[in-house]
Amino acid sequence: PTPTPTPDCSLISLVSFNLVGDDIRIWVRNDNPMDVPLTGSSMDWTKAYDNMRVDWFKWNGATYYPGNDYYPPTNEDPPFPLSFPAGAQYQWRTDFDGMRDPGFSGTYSVTLTFGNSCTVSGSETVTPPTPTPAPPPTCDDLYLDRVRVYRDDFEMRVRNNAYYPVYLTGASLIWPDDLTPNIYVNYFRFNGTRYDRGNYYSSPTTAKSSNVRLDARDRGWWEADFNNIGSGLYGYFRGTLTLEYPDFGLTCTLVGELDEPPPPTPTITPTPSLTPTASITPTPSITPTPSITPTPSITPTPSITPTPSCSNLVVNSEQLRDSDFRFRVRNLNPMSAYLTYSTMSWPAGQYGAQTFDFFRFNGNKYYGVDSTSSPVSASAPNIELSAGQNALWYARFKNVPNGTLEGSYSATLTFNFPNWGTCSVTGSKTVYNPPTSTATPLPTDTPVPTSTPVPSATATTDCGFDC
Repeated sequence: PTPTPTPDCSLISLVSFNLVGDDIRIWVRNDNPMDVPLTGSSMDWTKAYDNMRVDWFKWNGATYYPGNDYYPPTNEDPPFPLSFPAGAQYQWRTDFDGMRDPGFSGTYSVTLTFGNSCTVSGSETVTPPTPTPAPPPTCDDLYLDRVRVYRDDFEMRVRNNAYYPVYLTGASLIWPDDLTPNIYVNYFRFNGTRYDRGNYYSSPTTAKSSNVRLDARDRGWWEADFNNIGSGLYGYFRGTLTLEYPDFGLTCTLVGELDEPPPPTPTITPTPSLTPTASITPTPSITPTPSITPTPSITPTPSITPTPSCSNLVVNSEQLRDSDFRFRVRNLNPMSAYLTYSTMSWPAGQYGAQTFDFFRFNGNKYYGVDSTSSPVSASAPNIELSAGQNALWYARFKNVPNGTLEGSYSATLTFNFPNWGTCSVTGSKTVYNPPTSTATPLPTDTPVPTSTPVPSATATTDCGFDC
């Protein structure tokens, strides 16, 4: 067979590296006589603003990483090699969200890998003018811009107009506990995070303490979820929230009230009575036509609301791949599931300085605190797994010996089906990489036996993880 030509890494060059608006744009040229595809990408960046995050990665105009990543560095390889033809000049590009004036601040470095062997890197440091310090927060920066009953929830939307994050530290609620005989508060949630799952049957109710964050210049819903509400949720509600700016020792209180009217009673219009008709003079009798028996009406069958099944959450494609422990979760239910918690065990301490780096699910990096101990557990912010979707979960490690994970790894993910319950799934993989054996050379005077031809075998393809 003709040997595959090896690319010359010196013929892959960085043409330009620019920071434009909230984008990084890189032009790269391939002067090799063959395609040398993009196989890896990594970016270290400065988190200059509280809500700053990486939105996406694109190669030649096509998105291969959909974001969002709130914590540097962001290391995302394409799911499969992306073509970089001979003589081509292509653009790699990333976009940031959550930036404010004056824009980029700090150091931004990108390394692209081609053909698993050639790398191109660029970097730029921006020192912005000294910004004017943001004014300290006041309680006037916090207010409720909406109070409502929505389905089986009482909700208040908090607006934080300060330039600093605020934290919910307490909440209480007055509610109509006599609406039905067994109505109760199921849980409390703030800014997408459930922080109290206690069941409360009497009013007033004080929620457990919390420390849920609302970012600067942002808004989020505080919600009380009810069960057994009967025909609808209505009556008098009064919610009191206590929020704190810890860096300034400032505590603020917000109060929201609502008197929700009951749903209207359907009005039934009476059927008008029939006016008797005048008698008619009989006419000569006519031979009667045979009567037709009316066809009975068909009573429609009420539709059945589907319910989730934990057996329809399926783990597949478990792998230890380079520095990742990964598997996919397929949702065969007819409704979405939401990842709320994960825990992983791994052979901590057995492989030198190997360190846990971060968790990611369905493109969302939701926990990134380095750890050298096992297990590692973290909440997830209700990351959606749509009906029928097969999404990737993985844990990444740093300082991996020989660049490949080995040992026993296991992770359990907890998914919530709203207004139904939770399900847990587990993926595991064990791999031990034995040392490569060295063949013993034959003595020079030993005749080499002539090999007997064997029938050729039909080639098979191991798709691995990417099929």
